[in-house]
Amino acid sequence: MDGVPPAGGSERLLFICLQGLGNLILAEPAVRAARERHPGAAITVLVRRRAYLPLVARFPARVEAALLEPATVARLAARRFHVSYTCFPANDARFDLVTRLLGARERVGHRYPLRKRLRLPGTYTREVAVAPVDDVRQNLALVGEGLAATAPRLRVEPAPGPAPLLGIHPGSSTARRMGLKRWPAGHFRALVGRALEEVAGLTVWLFAGPGEEELAAGIAAGLGPRVEVIAGHPLVEVAELLAACTCVVANDSGLMHLAAAVGTPTVGLFGPTDPARTAPAGGLALQAPGVACAPCWPLLDVGRRPPCPHEERLCLVRLTPDQVWAAVAPRLVPHPAAAVA
Repeated sequence: MDGVPPAGGSERLLFICLQGLGNLILAEPAVRAARERHPGAAITVLVRRRAYLPLVARFPARVEAALLEPATVARLAARRFHVSYTCFPANDARFDLVTRLLGARERVGHRYPLRKRLRLPGTYTREVAVAPVDDVRQNLALVGEGLAATAPRLRVEPAPGPAPLLGIHPGSSTARRMGLKRWPAGHFRALVGRALEEVAGLTVWLFAGPGEEELAAGIAAGLGPRVEVIAGHPLVEVAELLAACTCVVANDSGLMHLAAAVGTPTVGLFGPTDPARTAPAGGLALQAPGVACAPCWPLLDVGRRPPCPHEERLCLVRLTPDQVWAAVAPRLVPHPAAAVA
């Protein structure tokens, strides 16, 4: 079955990473820390989407990847892992169920102040309290105390591309109100137009995930041949294309974290979400000034996403293209390739 490694090594460790792309990337430093602490261990990372398997293969720790499906769960349970780590955020009884089915001898997870669904008693043999820190540190706390936080990394070689090259990701997941994280399309279009006017020879790549092609095409319409929509590529190729960019501007999304993980200077645009949790590693998180209700998705009450009470999403509408351009302009200079060997 896909990604299930042969048994081996003195220890068998399992990372259960069943969230989205960004969450998987933010778990990478914890996987790397486990490899450093247990160099001879057989480490498996369990993911929920087949598209993520090649990305796990690009983790510097060189672990194995497994896809969540019934046959894989049975095979992994038979491996009798010594320790499983249920990565953050997992504020849902479905994560508890998978953890219990996999049946590691020691099962490590978080203790959440607010549970979204009924807890399955006895799931974890060790619980770590959710702390007011970023997601990288939340995951590191599962592996051990006092571990130094490092930025997520992927082993990626940049694709060939023009220079200077501005990458834009105007989308995000729309599941569970996450579409509320999107900066207005008109703002993105104004930013691209300003960049083309200000930077001689600039090329702009508009990255579109599944279902985002129309959004990207609408932003690109009429802006000329130096604006190209990038869609339909496997995630590893997307990572290589992001690594070729001089700078990337994105909503708080998986592609934002992917760009940061391959070493590209990244500007993240934040509205309801809290950059204290998910700012792009090594990059810049921008928020609209003077919006008292933002961020409204609490750091500690993970999974609580109240609807916006305003007709306009003030936290994003009031973050102007001029403010974003002021942050992007100095980053549109060539940067050395940051691929991890």
